[in-house]
Parts: sequence; structure tokens; C-alpha cells
Amino acid sequence: HNCHYFNQSDCLSCEGLGVGLAAWRTKSLEEMQGLIQSEHWSGPTLCSTAFGSRNKAKFAVGGTILDPKLGRFTSSGEVIDLKDCSLYSPAITKIIPSLYEWINEYKLHPYDVSSKSGELKTIIVVEGIEGSLMIRFVVRSKESLDRLQKLAKSIAMTRPQDVVSLNLQPQAKAILEGDEEIVLSELSTLRLSYNDIILKLPTQSFVQTNHEIASKLYLKAKEWTRDISGNILELFCGIGGFSSHLIQDNRKVVGIELSASAIEAAKSSIPGASFIAMDAWEYIKTSETFDLIVVNPPRRGLGKDICQKIVQLKPKYLLYSSCNPQTFAADLNFLGYKISRIEAFEMFPLTNHWEVLALLTLQD
Repeated sequence: HNCHYFNQSDCLSCEGLGVGLAAWRTKSLEEMQGLIQSEHWSGPTLCSTAFGSRNKAKFAVGGTILDPKLGRFTSSGEVIDLKDCSLYSPAITKIIPSLYEWINEYKLHPYDVSSKSGELKTIIVVEGIEGSLMIRFVVRSKESLDRLQKLAKSIAMTRPQDVVSLNLQPQAKAILEGDEEIVLSELSTLRLSYNDIILKLPTQSFVQTNHEIASKLYLKAKEWTRDISGNILELFCGIGGFSSHLIQDNRKVVGIELSASAIEAAKSSIPGASFIAMDAWEYIKTSETFDLIVVNPPRRGLGKDICQKIVQLKPKYLLYSSCNPQTFAADLNFLGYKISRIEAFEMFPLTNHWEVLALLTLQD
């Protein structure tokens, strides 16, 4: 695959383009398996296509109303335009030209980092079922609210299945989004499908970037744990990706997540499990024991406190889904569980980010 952004060093995030996909996969997997040593590594789950695989896009906005740029920030705060990036799914790729037109037509002033002026900072797009999209405009203030409301009405005329919102991020810091979100469309959640299970995504909830690999990850979790019965706890459950796949007759499944909107969405789409909006640490401090604890923490990992508490609870099994091998390796040291099964999932082809799933067993 020939990428002119990579060739001209405008964007080097797909590091694997320099060596070719097959060689890159071997190299990046070997590095990770060097970090997390186990004789139980199984072959990786690879993405069916390196390009067109991302179902979530975060476009940094720069330039001017007449000549907007959508792409990524350089270290100096400039935005490099990446309108032809081939990583995104067909549905997201198709909407990109409209994003440029809307900035122009609805006078959405791109934010300028150096002068701290302008309004529109980022546009976040997520793909749902049947080509539906969630389109979130991250802005500095409510200055453009009326115009964005008009834009949302206009989008609804041709795309009634889309979720459109304004996210308020007033700080001059490099924070992707703020706490306040105003939904501008009729619908407030995007429907996603994983292995024919329909989940609902609210605007500020986490979603994996690659639907194909996320589906395979959840299925593998189901397969590896199918003989474990009893009480199951999922920490950092989000909208219920793992929990929805772990429901069986001989189990009680509980999901814990700090985001109240994610928990509401999980409750409405997965009636077979219990969901509680609560901090993971606060919950396990006083929780009873579980037969299996599932964790899918953010990049920072679980950390010492949560690991020590899990060790005290002594679940027979732990299922750990990690997006950061470094923090996963650190957590493994705190936990002292042994790896029974471990596999890498190619969530971000051509980068060195792999999602790792490991089934850990309590040592006697």
C-alpha cells in the first residue's frame, strides 16, 4: 500500500508501512512477547484488512473556515491535513468531504492553538450499524450552538439514524473532550453490533476502534471462559462488550463502570446482567468474592491498589484485556496469577498497539 502522507513524513503513525505488513506483524509481536513471556501464547487474531478497518476517527481541526484542515496535530500544534487517510471504514471515509463543507457552510471557526482563538477543536466520528454515524463536534464555547443545531437538523433530513452532538472543551490544554455534552439529534445513542449482540453507545462512552477485532476479542473471552460458572465481575465494563458475551444460565454477571450514561446504556441493552455506576476501586473495596473477574482497564492499567485487592478476593480466574503491554506486565507482577492462555489482537494494524487478552489462573 502506498501512502503519500507516510512517504512525505507528514504522518508516520502507521510505522509498519516502512517495513511491510508481514514483517511488521512479526517484529511488533516478537517485541510484545519478549515483554510478556509465556509458553501459552497462541497465534494472533489478525485484522482482515489493514486499511479501511477503523470504525472510529478523531480529526484534529485546523486551518481556516475557507480552508479547513482535518487530520492530526504536530508537536507544535499545527494540524496536518489527512483527508485521504485510508485507515477509516468506507462509511467514515464517505462522510469526510461533508465535514469540510459543514465547517465552511456553518462558519465553524477552527481553533488555533498558538493564538488560542477560534471554536472547533476536534470532530469525533464513530460508525454504528447499517452505516449510521455518531458525529461529535468538540468546541471551545457555546458560540456555535445555534449553527450546530441547524446543522444537526439538516443532517437528520438525509441521515435520521445519526447521533450528532456538541462537546464543550473550554480548556487550552491538549484534552480531547470536555465533561459537558449537548446532544443535538433525536437519537442520543448509536447502535453497535458485536456477533449479533446489539449494544448502545452514548456520546461520551468508550468504544473500541475496530469493530471486527472487538467482536473477535469478545467471542474469544466467551470461548475461553465457557466452563467457568458462578459469579462473574467485570470492572471497567463500559457499555457491556464483555458482559454481554458472558451471560449463561449458570452465572451471575455484574458490570462496574464509572460512567453513568454507559451503565444506563448497558442496562437497557443487556437485561441478563446487573450494572452499577461506580468507581472500580470503591466497588471492590467492599465486594464479595467472585469466581471470575474480567478487567479491561484504560492504558494506565489496574495499578497496585486494585491488583492487591483482587489478590485478597482470590478469584479462581482473571480475564485481563489490555491495550498497553507495559502496564499489563507491571500488573501481572502485582497479581502473581499464572497465564493459562494469552493472545494478541490486531486492533490497530500497522502500529505497535496490540490488544492482549489473557486468562489468568490463581496459583495454589
